[in-house]
Amino acid sequence: MPTELSASPPPAEAGASAAAGLDDRALLGRIAVGDAAAFEEIVRRHAESVRRLAGRLFAWSSDDADDVVQEVFARVWEQANRFRADALASTWITAIALNTCRSWRRRQWVRRLALGKLWQQGRHAAPAAPPVDDAVTRHEAQDRVVAAVRLLKPVDREVIVLHYLEGNSIESLALMLRISRGATEVRLHRARRRLRELLGDAQDHAEQ
Repeated sequence: MPTELSASPPPAEAGASAAAGLDDRALLGRIAVGDAAAFEEIVRRHAESVRRLAGRLFAWSSDDADDVVQEVFARVWEQANRFRADALASTWITAIALNTCRSWRRRQWVRRLALGKLWQQGRHAAPAAPPVDDAVTRHEAQDRVVAAVRLLKPVDREVIVLHYLEGNSIESLALMLRISRGATEVRLHRARRRLRELLGDAQDHAEQ
């Protein structure tokens, strides 16, 4: 009798199927020992939320956001062994994204200094036009909010984006920022006050 063909899926497909059935904590545990299928699944689940967060933190600059997403998940792969099983995976990944955005901004600042020196030496570089987020410019009120958030200092924009746009609680925010709940509330209050001031200025200009 001829040997019957196995109905089992190929190893790669079997690994992907198994990974899809795991929760995020289990996936990070598998990533820590080099499981590529688990890594692909965690990217599939969280890439869009990381891209959205990075875009908002960069004042809706999609070009920078796409580059940051790649760096964030490179760090997830490298640092999965540091994940604590009692933590929330989404909070841990968001904290990595936040720190990556901060590092990216510092590198961009250094680049701007270098470009400034080149400019002084007589080289000219035309600044790129900021990309527009079509989804948030459909209504005039949203336009004003987005414009005001763009004008916030990065430290204020972080808490506004993470709390109001991403929906994170004060407790989660404190974990991501690695500060106390009280300090988080103070930072949020300050950012909210500044945002109200900017929105008030925008309204005054609109009425003139």
